[in-house]
Amino acid sequence: MAQAGLFDEPIKIYEVVQTSNEYGEQVDTYKLKYETRARIQNTSGSRINDSNEIFYSYNKNFIVRYYVPVEDFYRIYWDGHYYRIDNIDKNKKLQQISIDCELVKE
Repeated sequence: MAQAGLFDEPIKIYEVVQTSNEYGEQVDTYKLKYETRARIQNTSGSRINDSNEIFYSYNKNFIVRYYVPVEDFYRIYWDGHYYRIDNIDKNKKLQQISIDCELVKE
């Protein structure tokens, strides 16, 4: 079981809701689903040149308690940025969920 002091970063979990605007375009809006605390580990980071625009790609691992409701298509908001969920690994023995995420390019 994880120690309580390790979950020291507040995060927000958002559901992605797709709506249409007045032009018929699909627009993603975020609806707050849950607020909790997490342990955050940096897994990788790199600089990407995409269409002559430099973008810094970061991958993080968020570890939360087992009871936190999270799904593959949710977004995690932490430190002023949204992260896309790549993988969810539930570990009932340790009573925690490990969530691998990638920084969303805005």
